[in-house]
Order: sequence, then C-alpha cells, then structure tokens
Amino acid sequence: MAELIRAPYGQKVDRGSIKVTEMLNSGNMSVAIVELDGTNDKVKNTICDVVYIVIEGNGYFKISDENGEDQMFEVGVGDLMHIPHGTIYQNSGKMKMLAIDTPEFDINQVVKV
Repeated sequence: MAELIRAPYGQKVDRGSIKVTEMLNSGNMSVAIVELDGTNDKVKNTICDVVYIVIEGNGYFKISDENGEDQMFEVGVGDLMHIPHGTIYQNSGKMKMLAIDTPEFDINQVVKV
C-alpha cells in the first residue's frame, strides 16, 4: 500500500562521525538521511545493497575490490554511489546523503572491517 511520510522524520541516531535519521523501514527497503562529518568506520553490509545520494556537501568513498585493492571516489551534490552487499567501503567528508537500503536495513548486518 502507498504511504506518505511527512517531516519531521524519525529520531536522529548518533553513531559517532555519522548521524542517521530513519525515514522509512518497510521490510523491503529502508530510507534514511545520513549526515557525515569526518571519517566513518570501514564496513561491509552482509545483506543490503545501498545507494547513497549526496544532497549537501562533498566527500569520498573508498571501495575495496575482491582483490583488496582500494578505489577512491570523490563525490558531491547530486552524485549517486551504489554499494552492493558484501562490498568493503569507507566514507569521509562533510556531507548529507539520502541512503536507500534493500532489503530493510539492520545494524546487526553491518560488519566493521
């Protein structure tokens, strides 16, 4: 069923260098606003694919490939970063992003590397 969710959204959760405001958790996907100020932990999501869309600021995504080699991507407003599940990554900078996870996000499926 269609659903309209009006601002203000859910509670802002402080996770150190990131602040997360949940907007939607539907079982099939999650949508959140992620505010990054600094460098986030190097992580991988074991279940979800994630799309980040930068809506303010700029920063970097460091992505590790299957061979352990890192690629650095500079991102800014309007850029979209797709991270398939199982990918090791780290982001840094000062930016606000819209994060879309499929299936629904669960913090327990995120592994610090």
